[in-house]
Amino acid sequence: MKKVKITVLKTTLDWIADTKGFYQPVYCFALQIGEQETMKDYVLAFK
Repeated sequence: MKKVKITVLKTTLDWIADTKGFYQPVYCFALQIGEQETMKDYVLAFK
């Protein structure tokens, strides 16, 4: 199995509309995976 380095460049708290139009708080992570360009990933701030 090949190991890949993931670097967290920035973390912010944002708001994103869900499928019903309600805004939910999410953590937004700016990531760099290996030598690739940066990308964003979102994780719900609460259940």
